[in-house]
Amino acid sequence: MMKKSTTVKKVPQMRENARFLLGSNTLGEIGITERAVAMIVRNSVGSIPGVARLTGNTLVDNLAELVGSKSIKDRSISIKMDKEGFLNVEVAINIRYGYNLPETAEELQNTIAGDIFSYTGLTVSNVDVIVRDLEEEIREETTPATGDLED
Repeated sequence: MMKKSTTVKKVPQMRENARFLLGSNTLGEIGITERAVAMIVRNSVGSIPGVARLTGNTLVDNLAELVGSKSIKDRSISIKMDKEGFLNVEVAINIRYGYNLPETAEELQNTIAGDIFSYTGLTVSNVDVIVRDLEEEIREETTPATGDLED
């Protein structure tokens, strides 16, 4: 994957949410928060058929809920910017049983990197996908056919 150079810098913390500068013009600066980039990642996750859902670390999630910390969705996505201005994304997911894990994870990596670049112009240098668990497909109950059909 070829990295496209952009002029991006990380702005200091703002209400516990990092902000990334996308550009500036005569009217001011244009930025996006880490939370907004995480929303792009969440939508990317939801678009891949084999991905069941975002997931966090059970122990950490239970402790975080006790102290009123961020939601599981926010804890299962990590976005950092490296010194060169490229984003590094880490996402923890569950994959549906029966899907090829490496193929599904690679599709997710490509989708996340492409979506972030498409919506923001920010370049993603890597996407780490952590598969925490497999989930069975939920099958709809079918009623067995009984008796003769009437006209």
